[in-house]
Amino acid sequence: MHEPNLTYAATQKVVCFTETPLEHTWMMLEDIDKRDVHFQPYGLAVTKTTARKAGCNPVWYSDITPGRDWPIDAVNAMVNDAVRRATTGRTVDRDKLSEEPIFKLTPFFEQMGPTKYSRKEFWWEREWRRIGDFPLYPRRTVAVLAPAHDHEHLRKELTEINEGWGARPILDPHWGLERMIAAIAQISDEHIGPFPDAG
Repeated sequence: MHEPNLTYAATQKVVCFTETPLEHTWMMLEDIDKRDVHFQPYGLAVTKTTARKAGCNPVWYSDITPGRDWPIDAVNAMVNDAVRRATTGRTVDRDKLSEEPIFKLTPFFEQMGPTKYSRKEFWWEREWRRIGDFPLYPRRTVAVLAPAHDHEHLRKELTEINEGWGARPILDPHWGLERMIAAIAQISDEHIGPFPDAG
């Protein structure tokens, strides 16, 4: 890989989010067919308002289907121009390149559609991204996602960390929506279902 590509990659450091309803979070644990991707059953849920206030932006999908891929041509031209302006000989000035306006925009672009050699699929309902780190404070977190068999241990760990993490509800992504809402509302399991308190 030549240096301009390395520099281009260096400008793309972002945090990604997925806008997925609670009842569909189990899908985020499922492996995608024919992909070498393995998801972990852990995560944090925040509101869209929290993400927006922290400077997150929706991802813009560009169709790369041959014949319909012309809208991205202008973006590619601006990227090439930016790399050329920051290049002296065979050396790219990374600081100069990172200040180019186009690189403030490209982290929010994603490709979708088939090409001759591959297919980029739109997998989740909607994605959001933020350039740089995303500070996660307990008060901004709706819930912690983890498998049920880890809840007791995780609750102990979060309580020891303190800073308000111990008070966050812990949800299993495979639970139904009713049970998730009950956990967020701090209603115990025996008080939900068709026969509450039937123990």
